[in-house]
Amino acid sequence: MMADGDKPPVGILLCTQKDHALAGMDNHLFVSKYQLEPPRKEEIQKFLEEKMREVGV
Repeated sequence: MMADGDKPPVGILLCTQKDHALAGMDNHLFVSKYQLEPPRKEEIQKFLEEKMREVGV
C-alpha cells in the first residue's frame, strides 16, 4: 500500500520475449530500456543503488 507522499514504485520486468513483455499490463506502465541479454547481478545492483540515491533512500 502506498501512503500519502509516496513516489510511484519502480520495478524491473524480465521477459523471455519482447513481443509479450507488456501483454495484459495496464497503460500506466512505461518501458525505458530493452535489453536482449539479462543484466549481470552487478549491473542490477549498481542501477538500484543509483536510483535509491536519486530518491534519497
